[in-house]
Amino acid sequence: MPSLLPGLSLSLMLLFLSGCSQVVSMGDPAWRALQSGGELVLHQVVTIPANRASVFIQQGEVIIGGRNRYQPFCELVVRDLKASVQTIQPDTFSIIHVKGQTLFVQRQQVLQLAALDSFRLAADSSGDGDLPPDVTETFRMKLSAPRQPHVVLLICGGEEDNLVAYAEPPTLAQMRAALGAVATLRLDGS
Repeated sequence: MPSLLPGLSLSLMLLFLSGCSQVVSMGDPAWRALQSGGELVLHQVVTIPANRASVFIQQGEVIIGGRNRYQPFCELVVRDLKASVQTIQPDTFSIIHVKGQTLFVQRQQVLQLAALDSFRLAADSSGDGDLPPDVTETFRMKLSAPRQPHVVLLICGGEEDNLVAYAEPPTLAQMRAALGAVATLRLDGS
């Protein structure tokens, strides 16, 4: 009697993978507004540190390094990673393409017994991806500006969640709040 296990395993794997490829719903109001076109107006100089290709913007502040995972964010991305500091001048960038994307972020579990300033009594981060990945729904906006072709993307994401079912893309209001006075997201039809 032939085994049903290989067929069942394949079916379960396909079902699992289809859940991993979830993208932002085309019925989402922010998705529809972004699809109609628009532009990003950068109001201030943004500096990207050496050996980096992006900076985060949260609550109207440019963040160098890590961002708060539990708040909506935007990330301004340049084409090349350089050993020197890169500067993005105030400008208007056309949004020429938008894509919804689900990001899975794997974090290691760290056990810290005690700490004071820079002193740690004991810490362990020996797990290899021992926590389930966090999930963030994002909008990836391809940018174009003739004077600054090195600026290529604005990625805006919602808060991270540990369950795919609860992760939501950012609303237009959340994206605008993340950008604050640094930049304005102007969309056709909104």
